[in-house]
Amino acid sequence: MHSSNVIARLPQRLRNRAGNNVSFDSNRIKAAILKAGHATEEFDEDEARLLTTQVIKVLSHLSIDEIEVERIQDIVEQTLIAANHLKTARAYIAYREKHQQLRSDKRTLVDVSTSINEYLEQLDWRVNANANQGYSLGGLILNSSGKMIANYWLSHVYPPEVGEAHRNGDIHIHDLDM
Repeated sequence: MHSSNVIARLPQRLRNRAGNNVSFDSNRIKAAILKAGHATEEFDEDEARLLTTQVIKVLSHLSIDEIEVERIQDIVEQTLIAANHLKTARAYIAYREKHQQLRSDKRTLVDVSTSINEYLEQLDWRVNANANQGYSLGGLILNSSGKMIANYWLSHVYPPEVGEAHRNGDIHIHDLDM
Protein backbone atom coordinates (compact mmCIF):
# COMPACT_ATOMS: atom_id res chain seq x y z
CA MET A 1 0.00 0.00 0.00
CA HIS A 2 1.40 3.33 -1.10
CA SER A 3 0.72 6.49 0.84
CA SER A 4 2.04 9.88 0.01
CA ASN A 5 2.73 12.52 2.56
CA VAL A 6 1.74 15.92 1.31
CA ILE A 7 3.18 18.73 3.34
CA ALA A 8 0.93 21.75 3.43
CA ARG A 9 2.71 24.97 2.61
CA LEU A 10 1.79 28.57 2.00
CA PRO A 11 2.36 30.26 -1.33
CA GLN A 12 5.67 32.08 -1.45
CA ARG A 13 4.60 34.63 -4.05
CA LEU A 14 1.53 36.67 -4.73
CA ARG A 15 0.69 37.81 -8.24
CA ASN A 16 -0.81 41.25 -7.82
CA ARG A 17 -3.28 42.90 -10.19
CA ALA A 18 -0.47 44.53 -12.14
CA GLY A 19 0.87 41.04 -12.87
CA ASN A 20 3.93 41.44 -10.68
CA ASN A 21 5.13 38.81 -8.23
CA VAL A 22 5.51 40.08 -4.68
CA SER A 23 6.24 38.26 -1.45
CA PHE A 24 3.24 36.61 0.16
CA ASP A 25 2.35 38.37 3.42
CA SER A 26 -0.43 36.88 5.56
CA ASN A 27 -0.56 40.07 7.64
CA ARG A 28 -2.20 41.80 4.69
CA ILE A 29 -4.99 39.22 4.77
CA LYS A 30 -5.52 39.84 8.47
CA ALA A 31 -5.55 43.60 7.93
CA ALA A 32 -8.20 43.30 5.20
CA ILE A 33 -10.39 41.01 7.30
CA LEU A 34 -10.04 43.26 10.36
CA LYS A 35 -10.88 46.35 8.30
CA ALA A 36 -14.00 44.64 6.95
CA GLY A 37 -15.05 43.51 10.44
CA HIS A 38 -14.59 46.99 11.85
CA ALA A 39 -16.54 48.54 8.98
CA THR A 40 -19.57 46.37 9.68
CA GLU A 41 -18.99 46.20 13.45
CA GLU A 42 -19.64 42.48 13.16
CA PHE A 43 -16.45 41.22 14.82
CA ASP A 44 -13.29 42.30 16.59
CA GLU A 45 -9.56 41.69 16.23
CA ASP A 46 -9.67 38.28 17.94
CA GLU A 47 -12.27 37.02 15.46
CA ALA A 48 -10.29 38.56 12.59
CA ARG A 49 -7.27 36.57 13.78
CA LEU A 50 -9.31 33.34 13.83
CA LEU A 51 -10.72 34.03 10.36
CA THR A 52 -7.22 34.75 9.05
CA THR A 53 -6.08 31.41 10.48
CA GLN A 54 -8.88 29.71 8.53
CA VAL A 55 -7.87 31.48 5.31
CA ILE A 56 -4.22 30.51 5.88
CA LYS A 57 -5.27 26.90 6.47
CA VAL A 58 -7.11 26.81 3.13
CA LEU A 59 -4.17 28.45 1.35
CA SER A 60 -1.68 26.02 2.85
CA HIS A 61 -3.69 23.03 1.63
CA LEU A 62 -3.53 24.36 -1.93
CA SER A 63 0.22 23.61 -1.82
CA ILE A 64 1.10 26.08 -4.54
CA ASP A 65 4.06 28.43 -4.84
CA GLU A 66 2.17 31.35 -6.35
CA ILE A 67 -1.36 32.69 -5.97
CA GLU A 68 -3.32 35.56 -7.48
CA VAL A 69 -4.75 38.25 -5.22
CA GLU A 70 -8.26 37.59 -6.58
CA ARG A 71 -8.09 33.95 -5.49
CA ILE A 72 -7.12 34.96 -1.96
CA GLN A 73 -10.04 37.38 -1.87
CA ASP A 74 -12.37 34.60 -3.03
CA ILE A 75 -11.16 32.45 -0.12
CA VAL A 76 -11.68 35.33 2.32
CA GLU A 77 -15.27 35.70 1.06
CA GLN A 78 -15.91 31.98 1.47
CA THR A 79 -14.41 32.04 4.96
CA LEU A 80 -16.58 34.97 6.04
CA ILE A 81 -19.69 33.20 4.74
CA ALA A 82 -18.75 29.89 6.38
CA ALA A 83 -18.28 31.72 9.70
CA ASN A 84 -21.76 33.24 9.28
CA HIS A 85 -20.42 36.80 9.04
CA LEU A 86 -22.86 37.51 6.25
CA LYS A 87 -23.02 41.27 6.73
CA THR A 88 -19.24 41.50 6.45
CA ALA A 89 -19.17 39.09 3.50
CA ARG A 90 -21.69 41.25 1.63
CA ALA A 91 -19.72 44.40 2.44
CA TYR A 92 -16.46 42.72 1.39
CA ILE A 93 -17.98 41.62 -1.92
CA ALA A 94 -19.43 45.09 -2.55
CA TYR A 95 -16.04 46.65 -1.74
CA ARG A 96 -14.31 44.35 -4.23
CA GLU A 97 -16.84 45.13 -6.94
CA LYS A 98 -16.58 48.88 -6.32
CA HIS A 99 -12.80 48.79 -6.53
CA GLN A 100 -12.92 46.62 -9.65
CA GLN A 101 -15.12 49.30 -11.24
CA LEU A 102 -12.71 52.04 -10.12
CA ARG A 103 -9.79 50.13 -11.69
CA SER A 104 -11.82 49.71 -14.86
CA ASP A 105 -12.68 53.42 -14.91
CA LYS A 106 -9.02 54.31 -14.42
CA ARG A 107 -8.11 52.25 -17.50
CA THR A 108 -10.54 54.31 -19.58
CA LEU A 109 -8.75 57.57 -18.80
CA VAL A 110 -7.04 59.25 -21.72
CA ASP A 111 -3.72 60.98 -21.06
CA VAL A 112 -4.59 64.49 -22.24
CA SER A 113 -1.02 65.73 -22.82
CA THR A 114 -0.05 62.62 -24.76
CA SER A 115 -3.22 62.76 -26.82
CA ILE A 116 -2.74 66.43 -27.75
CA ASN A 117 0.96 65.93 -28.54
CA GLU A 118 0.18 62.92 -30.74
CA TYR A 119 -2.30 65.07 -32.66
CA LEU A 120 0.02 68.07 -32.98
CA GLU A 121 2.93 65.91 -34.11
CA GLN A 122 0.56 63.94 -36.36
CA LEU A 123 1.59 60.67 -34.72
CA ASP A 124 -2.02 59.59 -34.17
CA TRP A 125 -3.28 57.63 -37.19
CA ARG A 126 -6.70 59.25 -36.76
CA VAL A 127 -5.31 62.64 -37.87
CA ASN A 128 -4.94 61.48 -41.47
CA ALA A 129 -7.57 58.74 -41.47
CA ASN A 130 -10.62 60.95 -41.03
CA ALA A 131 -11.54 62.82 -44.21
CA ASN A 132 -14.32 64.66 -42.35
CA GLN A 133 -11.94 66.48 -40.03
CA GLY A 134 -9.11 68.83 -40.89
CA TYR A 135 -5.82 69.36 -39.12
CA SER A 136 -6.89 72.37 -37.07
CA LEU A 137 -7.93 73.44 -33.60
CA GLY A 138 -11.38 72.05 -34.34
CA GLY A 139 -9.78 68.81 -35.51
CA LEU A 140 -7.76 68.63 -32.29
CA ILE A 141 -10.92 69.07 -30.22
CA LEU A 142 -12.79 66.40 -32.22
CA ASN A 143 -9.83 64.02 -32.05
CA SER A 144 -9.38 64.42 -28.28
CA SER A 145 -13.06 64.15 -27.43
CA GLY A 146 -13.39 61.22 -29.84
CA LYS A 147 -10.71 59.26 -27.97
CA MET A 148 -12.51 59.89 -24.70
CA ILE A 149 -15.90 58.80 -26.08
CA ALA A 150 -14.43 55.71 -27.78
CA ASN A 151 -12.70 54.66 -24.56
CA TYR A 152 -15.91 55.07 -22.61
CA TRP A 153 -17.92 52.98 -25.07
CA LEU A 154 -15.29 50.25 -25.21
CA SER A 155 -15.13 50.08 -21.41
CA HIS A 156 -18.70 50.71 -20.30
CA VAL A 157 -21.16 50.11 -23.14
CA TYR A 158 -19.81 47.16 -25.09
CA PRO A 159 -19.22 43.81 -23.36
CA PRO A 160 -15.63 43.50 -22.04
CA GLU A 161 -14.68 40.90 -24.67
CA VAL A 162 -15.78 43.25 -27.49
CA GLY A 163 -13.81 46.18 -26.08
CA GLU A 164 -10.75 43.97 -25.67
CA ALA A 165 -11.10 42.58 -29.21
CA HIS A 166 -11.27 46.11 -30.63
CA ARG A 167 -8.26 47.26 -28.59
CA ASN A 168 -6.27 44.19 -29.71
CA GLY A 169 -7.14 44.84 -33.36
CA ASP A 170 -9.07 41.58 -33.72
CA ILE A 171 -12.13 43.58 -34.79
CA HIS A 172 -12.74 47.22 -35.70
CA ILE A 173 -15.79 49.13 -34.56
CA HIS A 174 -16.25 51.99 -37.01
CA ASP A 175 -17.11 55.53 -35.87
CA LEU A 176 -16.70 54.97 -32.14
CA ASP A 177 -15.75 58.62 -31.85
CA MET A 178 -18.52 60.23 -33.91
